[in-house]
Amino acid sequence: MDSRDGVAKTALDLGIAESMLYLWRAKSRPTGQSFEDKKLQKAEISRHKLENSRLEDEVALFKKSGSALCKTAEVKYAMIKANEGISTLKAGS
Repeated sequence: MDSRDGVAKTALDLGIAESMLYLWRAKSRPTGQSFEDKKLQKAEISRHKLENSRLEDEVALFKKSGSALCKTAEVKYAMIKANEGISTLKAGS
């Protein structure tokens, strides 16, 4: 009897699908990363997603502004102020 037969019998005994046992077994194997490493990696991904979102907002603002950013400082600041809720840019900064 090979290990596959054991999985099939165990799945039958437990009343679950074989694939579920294989999934649990795969998840239980060590990945080579410590818990802290995974936690740090998730935090870094989260920071990157936030930064990406901020940059996408700024690109959208620049596209929306058209030629307004090529005009005088007063026009630029008025456009930025009108869109303060959309971007992290602040008028007068």
